[in-house]
Amino acid sequence: MRSPFSAAVLIVGLTGAVFLGPVRTGLTQSTEPREIVIRYRESGAVVPAPRREGNNYVIAIPRRLDPVPEKLVAPFVNSIEGDNEVWRFEVKDSTPISVAQVDNGTVRVRLGGREVMANPTTVQRRNMPTESDSDAVPDLVPRSREADADDTAGNATVAAVAPPALTPILSRSPSEVDANGSALTVAEISPDSGVSTVNDPTLSLANLDLSVPQSPAFAILGITPDNIIRPGSPRELALSLLNGIGENGVFQSGIAIDTAPYLLFAGRTKTLYEYQNNYSVRFLSRIQFSFATSKGAQDQDPSLKVALGLHMTFFDNGDPRLDQEYINKLSTAFFGSSLGHYVNPHDQAAIAAAGKEWLETARTAAKERNWNKSSWSLGLAPSWIDKAGDSGNYDWNGGAAWTSLAYGFDTQPFVNTGLENTSQLILHLRYRNHEEIPDPAATGSFYTEDSALAALRLRIGSPNFNASLDGAYVREWNSGSHDGSSYRLAFVLERKMAANLWLRLSYGKEFATPDGKDGSLFLGSFHLGASEEAPMPGGGAKR
Repeated sequence: MRSPFSAAVLIVGLTGAVFLGPVRTGLTQSTEPREIVIRYRESGAVVPAPRREGNNYVIAIPRRLDPVPEKLVAPFVNSIEGDNEVWRFEVKDSTPISVAQVDNGTVRVRLGGREVMANPTTVQRRNMPTESDSDAVPDLVPRSREADADDTAGNATVAAVAPPALTPILSRSPSEVDANGSALTVAEISPDSGVSTVNDPTLSLANLDLSVPQSPAFAILGITPDNIIRPGSPRELALSLLNGIGENGVFQSGIAIDTAPYLLFAGRTKTLYEYQNNYSVRFLSRIQFSFATSKGAQDQDPSLKVALGLHMTFFDNGDPRLDQEYINKLSTAFFGSSLGHYVNPHDQAAIAAAGKEWLETARTAAKERNWNKSSWSLGLAPSWIDKAGDSGNYDWNGGAAWTSLAYGFDTQPFVNTGLENTSQLILHLRYRNHEEIPDPAATGSFYTEDSALAALRLRIGSPNFNASLDGAYVREWNSGSHDGSSYRLAFVLERKMAANLWLRLSYGKEFATPDGKDGSLFLGSFHLGASEEAPMPGGGAKR
């Protein structure tokens, strides 16, 4: 039976096509008309008419109507004023403006020509922002109602120089600084800053180098000491290499490829706005397929095993694409106009350096917030075995179904206890049937068993280094003299070695096995993720 290898060839082919083909990171260019569109909940209430105030165009919508921006142009300031959420757009006196709609849950305003903000905005020089300045960062995308439903920080004014309509001013020079030097203009943005000037940021802009979980297909093959398949949002592509000593003292090696097809392909055209406001886009982006193979290297177990896996994540509170604070800060790093607030806007090198510093700070903070958040997943996996290891004849090796629920102490009463930043509990349940197990009493022989496993993991540490302790109860049946119950303990260390490269060391031991032979496993594995973080402004290496 060669069908597992056909699937492997398909996955490897797709992997090569992606790595060898052009990769477009970050954002897509918009050719839509220049207009402002803000949606709100229709309830029969009267929305104030948009109006001019000098060089500002003002749109105010009652907060109780849940206004959500869909399309914004020109530099703007977003603030809360009394019971209204207000957008102030900077426009020239000569800019023709027409109100196309203010009813049926929509405010639509059209701006004529390309005269909006023909000259850069004049702003006051400030010191470089700190972590406490997070409210002074522009929104790249509207807030997700799901991700931000409990937000109560809306009373702070958000000063925002928005990126959507910067294309007309890219080729213009900054205006002069006032004689006393206290007033500075927003700097022009370099066209080769590493990110296109766009209307809608795509999913890859928010990529974050969090740890690469163990491949589900590896765990199903029974060659890993840790008992947990950790839930969470997958990488576009991941490669895992494994070597170690199995429970029977047999050296094992393996390779696994994991991919999220929708995220890999359609995700390049889907925007963060669509992702945050459409559950089906989120769900499809989190579906992961796996292929894994393992090989025993001794006569006691020469078998070659292969497995396929389907892993579905139903929710993930640690998804960086739903982290609005992170996305807001990205806009400051990628769009140099905002950085003109903090450094000399005539110094492109200073703006690039400030962007890199701001970006690294934003990513570090986002990793600390999201690495251990709550999530839930479910998976299925079939497997096959070539008992001789080189015959090319594959027999059915059973399948598995599992579910994992992670809790990151991110709800009351644990918020602000420190646990929400350092710890995670994971409950894992798994059923496995018709698994072919090497018989330690007869070299080259196998017996069949069904099993059920319930495991709990405590994970403690930080985004770049953490340790896990697993405890599991295992029940085995349909295996003759091997029927019975046993317990497993496992200890796992996970360390980031370089960008997108992770090392895992794991040790596990069985207790109270039916045959009295309590085996141990020790394995080391490397995990390479392929969801690249978007390049920094002006380029530069990622950490």
